[in-house]
Amino acid sequence: MDDENLRRVYEQYWLHARHQEVQRLWFTNIYSMIVAGTFAYFGAIKGFSTPLLVFLILLSILGYLVTYSWNIPFVIYSRLAEEIAVREWDLPKDYRRFTKYRKGYEFGKMVSANTVFIGFYSLMAGIFVGLFLQTNLEVCTQLTLVIIAVLFLTFLGCYKFYLKPKSIDKIQDDFEKRIKKYDENNQK
Repeated sequence: MDDENLRRVYEQYWLHARHQEVQRLWFTNIYSMIVAGTFAYFGAIKGFSTPLLVFLILLSILGYLVTYSWNIPFVIYSRLAEEIAVREWDLPKDYRRFTKYRKGYEFGKMVSANTVFIGFYSLMAGIFVGLFLQTNLEVCTQLTLVIIAVLFLTFLGCYKFYLKPKSIDKIQDDFEKRIKKYDENNQK
């Protein structure tokens, strides 16, 4: 493939990865407006409406699922773009963003945007389930807080220990193996 076509592929990979980020942000903006509007309505009627709480629970679970599904193509296309830069244009290690072999900042290992968005929707689902139970079953506040914490940790744990290792971590590991092999072959 000639260099011009390869540059186009590289650019398209980055554009697609960025598109996934933008979709996630737009969905979260719309979600936040719906939640804010619903809370304004709850304030106006001075109480919670069961159908609206069920809607917010389902919307939060949808947010969790679409965020997860948009994280996968982001990881795929951003890693492919970096792989092109490394293998075809010999991007120095200091400028690599997604390999563990880079030098410099390691902030990404502590927290990632993917995990923050998943955590947000996990927390919101827990809060709305807690409000639903408190409103309809008159569960005490302490038990409601425990339920919120348990649901938050369950959703987040499901992502971190089940969904992410089977998808995003696998994509990242495959990418790192290819880059490491390329680096080893270039050092010889």
